[in-house]
Amino acid sequence: MRVLELQPDDANAREKLATGFILTNQRGKAVEMLEQIIKEHPDKYQPYDLLAQVLDDEARSLQRENRLDEAKAKFAKVAANYEQSLLINPDHAGIYLRLAELLLGPLKDPERAVKFLAEARRRFPGAPEIVYYLALAQREARQTQQAVATFEEALHEAELDQDNEIVNAKFYFNYGATAEQAGLYDKAADLLRKSIALDPATAAEAYNYLGYMWADHSMHLDEAEEMIKRALELEPNNGSYLDSLGWVEFRKGKFDQALADLLRAAKNMGHDDPIVFEHIGDAYWKLDRLPQAVESWQKALALDPQNKDLANKIDSTKATISRGSPAKTNPTQ
Repeated sequence: MRVLELQPDDANAREKLATGFILTNQRGKAVEMLEQIIKEHPDKYQPYDLLAQVLDDEARSLQRENRLDEAKAKFAKVAANYEQSLLINPDHAGIYLRLAELLLGPLKDPERAVKFLAEARRRFPGAPEIVYYLALAQREARQTQQAVATFEEALHEAELDQDNEIVNAKFYFNYGATAEQAGLYDKAADLLRKSIALDPATAAEAYNYLGYMWADHSMHLDEAEEMIKRALELEPNNGSYLDSLGWVEFRKGKFDQALADLLRAAKNMGHDDPIVFEHIGDAYWKLDRLPQAVESWQKALALDPQNKDLANKIDSTKATISRGSPAKTNPTQ
C-alpha cells in the first residue's frame, strides 16, 4: 500500500498490488482494482490477462460446486478478457491457447476456437502445439477431413522441433479417433496402436476405441474382442467398455452373452446412455423378445429424440408385434 500512497495513479504499481491480492487470496479486491485499471487504461493488455486468470479460478470453483450456469457465464467473461488482451497484444501465443481451451471446454464453441487458432498459426509458424490445438478444434467443429490433415502437419512440425512435448500417447489417440471419424479405419487402427505402444499401462481408452471401431463395422471381430477385454482388464467396471464387449459379442452372433454384458454395462454407466439402451434393444430383438426390444429402444429415443432410424425401428417392430408375425429385418442395418 505504501507504493500506492506515493504513486496513486501508477497503473503498474496497482497491477503489482492486484497480483499481491491474488496471491493472498483476496480475489474481490483484485477484481475491483483490475477493473478500475482497465477503465482508466483500456490500452494495457496485462490487466485483462490478470483479470481473466482471477475469473477463471472463480469459474472453476463454481464448476466444482456444480453451479454450471453460473460457471459458464463466468467463463464467458474470462474469454472476453482474453480476446480483448489479444486485440491489444496479438503476439502472445499462450493467450491464444488459453482461449482455445475455454472455447473447446466449458464454452463449447469449437468454431470460434478454429478461428482464433488459425490466426495464431499464421502469427506463430513452426509452433506444433498451436497446430495440434487447431486439429482438435477442427475435429470438434466436425471438420474431420481437414482435422486429419492438420494432425499430420502438427506431427511433421513436432518432428522438426526437438523440444516439443506434444507427440505422446494422447496425441496419437486423438489423431486416431479423428481418423476414425473421417472414415479412415486402417489409418485409425495404426494410430491407436501407436498410442497403446507408447503407454500400454494406461491405454484402456485406446484399446476400447480400437475394439469398438472394429466391432461397429464388423471388422476383425476376434481381435476387436481381444482389444476390448484388455481395456476391461485395466478398468473392469467401466460401463462403456462393457457396452463394447456386448456389442462385439452381438456382432459375433452370441446374443445371450451380449445381452448379459449390455445389461451389466447399463448398470455401470453412471448415467443413462442412448447407445447402450439401443444395443440392449437390438439384443432383445435378436432373441425374439420384441416387447423388451421396443421398451429399450424407447428409452434410447427419449435420450436421443433426433434419431430417426431408431424411431423407424420402433414403429416397424410395433407393427410386427401387432400382426403377431415373426417376420423381421435386421435392426442394425
